[in-house]
Amino acid sequence: MATALHIAFLGCGFITRVHSGHLRRLRGGVVASYASRDRSRAETFVKQFGGRQAFGSYEAASQRAVREARVAWIELDSASRLVEQYRSTVLALAERNLTLAEASLRSGQADVTVLLEAQREVTDARARLNDLEQAAALARIELEYAVGGVLAWPPTPGPDPLDRGPSTIGAGTPPKGLDEVPSGARQ
Repeated sequence: MATALHIAFLGCGFITRVHSGHLRRLRGGVVASYASRDRSRAETFVKQFGGRQAFGSYEAASQRAVREARVAWIELDSASRLVEQYRSTVLALAERNLTLAEASLRSGQADVTVLLEAQREVTDARARLNDLEQAAALARIELEYAVGGVLAWPPTPGPDPLDRGPSTIGAGTPPKGLDEVPSGARQ
């Protein structure tokens, strides 16, 4: 689902009128707000060009943008912390319980239902973690939308909870060519 890009024109003069006419032709792809020292002039532009909001000062328009970015940052920070906390506690405990259930089954202290229940708990925990990671990704998109660009945060993704094999060889250093093998991976 595509969302319209929201922009704010600071000033309601000739060039704003020209650009607003062009943006109107995009049919909802871009929605403009207008800021002017004369609020009635900004309101006229909103009515004429189907704008989103009129501001009576340039400062009010920029404060709104800053507020939207701050809210988006707080949501991303909260969602990211929740993902990390869930991964390090709930998922880690579910995986530990699975390991203990496997050991109990091998030693004859438990039956297969204990193992199946532990497997179900790990599966449920991973599914919930996926939901939390999706929410964090959406929060990141909202922040990028609010600031108008791609972010480099977080610098590195967290570990893959499904990867139970050996650590990735040469992680973060992609090969420069098709015939280059990452260091440590030579036979």
